[in-house]
Amino acid sequence: SNMRAAVGLQRAVHRSPSFSPTVVEVLRMATLGGAEVLGIEDRTGSLTPGKEADIIVLDPRRANFYPVLDPLSQIVFSGEPENVAYVFVAGKLLKDAGMVQYSDVHGLLQATQRAAERIRPWIRTGERAQDDSRKLADGK
Repeated sequence: SNMRAAVGLQRAVHRSPSFSPTVVEVLRMATLGGAEVLGIEDRTGSLTPGKEADIIVLDPRRANFYPVLDPLSQIVFSGEPENVAYVFVAGKLLKDAGMVQYSDVHGLLQATQRAAERIRPWIRTGERAQDDSRKLADGK
């Protein structure tokens, strides 16, 4: 939905698919661009020999992918989590035929919470987020 929003907002304003970000640009942002922002593009973000193999396989045989006119646009505008059939991270199968292959859900939730706590200082929530929004609206 983030990719759909990025392209859709630009198209709503400019009424043209040629303005940035384009479908191809948002797909790049979601892959190599994300790795670049995190400073790990030397390890992941593209299918390159020597990099970790992080791959998703989409199943386009669902109603939300029809009619297929432009496969890349279909991914951006119509793709849903239900279309993700397989997920490989660092070569390890994490989702197989639509089923998550992770047995330690409790451990996963704990790891997620620890990660959230590490980045909490950089997240604006509640009143701080509202203050930031007001400042942006006021041009400050």
